[in-house]
Amino acid sequence: MFKKIAFSLALTVMGWTCAHAATETPVKVEDFNFNAKKVTLKDGAATLSGSVFMVSKKTFPCTAGKKYGIKGTFKALPGTPDNFVYIGFEIYDKNGKSIAMAHAKTVPNTLTTLVQDVKTSDTVLKVEDASKWIQKGAFRVALKAAKDESDLPNRNVTQGNVLKVEKKGNSWEVTLSKPCGFEAKAGEFVREHRHGGYLYTVFGKTGRGFVDPEHTAVIDYPGAAGIRIVILGNWNAPEKGENPKMEVKNVRLIEK
Repeated sequence: MFKKIAFSLALTVMGWTCAHAATETPVKVEDFNFNAKKVTLKDGAATLSGSVFMVSKKTFPCTAGKKYGIKGTFKALPGTPDNFVYIGFEIYDKNGKSIAMAHAKTVPNTLTTLVQDVKTSDTVLKVEDASKWIQKGAFRVALKAAKDESDLPNRNVTQGNVLKVEKKGNSWEVTLSKPCGFEAKAGEFVREHRHGGYLYTVFGKTGRGFVDPEHTAVIDYPGAAGIRIVILGNWNAPEKGENPKMEVKNVRLIEK
C-alpha cells in the first residue's frame, strides 16, 4: 500500500452530522485487515505501532446521496510521539470493483473531442478545446467519455496527471506526466477528472486525536453501491527513529 496518499481538502465532500437520528453499525477491530506485525489487539482495542493501513473486511451497502461517517476513538497513546491519522471510505460498485476518485469526479466544462488518434505510449493528447482544463496538480484524462456522463464510473483514465495544457493552432495539446496507457480514436470524447485518494471524513493529529467525530461525507460517486472503512494510522511516521503508537477502538459506521 502506498504511503504517499494524494488528496485535497477541495476534493473531500464534508458536512456536520445533523441532529436527527442516525444508524450506527459497530465494526470490531478484529474485523479489519492490517499488518499483524504492527498491530496489537487487546480488550476490543487495536494499538498501532508506526504507520498502519487498516481496511474493513466487510463491504457495507451504501445509498448514493446519503451521508456516512465513522465514529470511534482514534488517539495517540500517552507519552508517544504525535502523528497523523486519516479516516474515510473506499468506494465500490455493485460488482465489487473499486471506484477511485479519478473514475468518478469530473471537472466541469471540460468535455471535448480528440483530434488525433491516441496510442498507449503517448504522453501528449491533441484535443479540440482544453480552454477550461486545469494544468498541474491532481488531474487526469478520462477517455471514452460520454456527453450524458453515462460512462461514469469511467476507468479509462490516464496513468499520469495533466502537466501542461497549451493551444497549438486550431487545437490544444494536453501533456501528461506518464504515457497514456489507453488507445482512443480521433472524434471520441474525453474530459478532465480529479484524481486523489480515499474519501476522507476525518484527518488530523493523533496527539489530540478524535473521539466520536461528527463529520460525515456524502457518497456522490456515480455507480457507488458499497463502502469499506479505511484508517491510515500514524501515516506520517518516519521509516526510522520515532515509533508513534495510537489506539483505535469502538469503531462504528454511521448512516444518515
